Amino acid sequence: MKTVGIITMHCVVNHGSALQTWATQEIIRRLGYAVKIINYRYPNEIHPRHKKGLKRILQFFLHLVQGFPQVRKRKLYEKFWKENFDLTKPYPHKRTIMDNPPRFDIYVAGSDQIWNPQHTNGDGTYFLDFVPKGKKKISYASSFSCSSLSSEYEKEVSCWLQSFDAISVREKNGVKIIDRFLPGKAVVTLDPTLLMTQKDYQPLIEKSAFRCDEPFILVYCLKYMYNPYPYATQFIEEAARQTGLKVICVDFTALQRIHARSVYNFRDGLGPSEFLWLFANASMVITTSFHGTAFALNFGKSVYSIVKDEKFGDDRMKSILELCGVPERIVPMGTENVHFDTTINRVKVQERLNELRKSSMDFLRTNL
Repeated sequence: MKTVGIITMHCVVNHGSALQTWATQEIIRRLGYAVKIINYRYPNEIHPRHKKGLKRILQFFLHLVQGFPQVRKRKLYEKFWKENFDLTKPYPHKRTIMDNPPRFDIYVAGSDQIWNPQHTNGDGTYFLDFVPKGKKKISYASSFSCSSLSSEYEKEVSCWLQSFDAISVREKNGVKIIDRFLPGKAVVTLDPTLLMTQKDYQPLIEKSAFRCDEPFILVYCLKYMYNPYPYATQFIEEAARQTGLKVICVDFTALQRIHARSVYNFRDGLGPSEFLWLFANASMVITTSFHGTAFALNFGKSVYSIVKDEKFGDDRMKSILELCGVPERIVPMGTENVHFDTTINRVKVQERLNELRKSSMDFLRTNL
């Protein structure tokens, strides 16, 4: 049996990162390979830290007042990683993986934002620069999460990708970037979380400690790429007013408090299983997250994806909504007079997803 090593951002306390890692590992395993996640630490000393100085101090006191909810959340994720990831030995920093790289027959880079220069600071590890010569290297649904690269970074990326046997990304802008130096080499494939159906996720969903018997709008709005507030607050309130549904918020802080019926704000106790349960049972989803959009579509939910504007460089949400035939669910910030619908053309979405699953699986089968 051939062995496959996957490099990705696997041990990040983030719902999308954890679940895309699990899905990538599981899909390749089902194709008949012995799979391991390469346990390269992110972040380490070469990656940027986004919270510094006063901001970190203020965050510490906020967490102190709340009883350190992120610590409890991290414990849930560590449990998930331990139960679901087959990891190599740890590689805590760049030197350790370059000096003694893990040995596999095939190496896979992806998925997630592993090529985003804002996150990785040009770390060639995510371009498999540690892999011994002569080994097969492919990318699966990797993401730059931007529309262009600096000339210096583009030169490095061009050099790294020359040695890849096959390249796939998860949005159109990724293809455009790579076409500048490797024309026709990159294709778009589905994020690995979308290769799995709700039935595949059911064993994880059933482990959820959270339940809600009343219909609800699920809100999953993140701020790390752009700040959707205060527009998102008004948008959520109007959705609640039109539908009469209660609101459940994931990763929602007191700074964005909304006035809607029965707002439930998760401050802890939300691991990957609870996250999946919420998407499986929501009546509607409002999100600024790619994976929020992906799980809503995958589970056949009405979704509204708030983007910064139509020209924003991170086109991951726009790409998947267009591919699934529902571009009207893209909501640029500032959009007014939205009519909220708790249904979506589920048949069309699933038909498109099934077509894309087939082509994406064909890419993996062919290139592995």
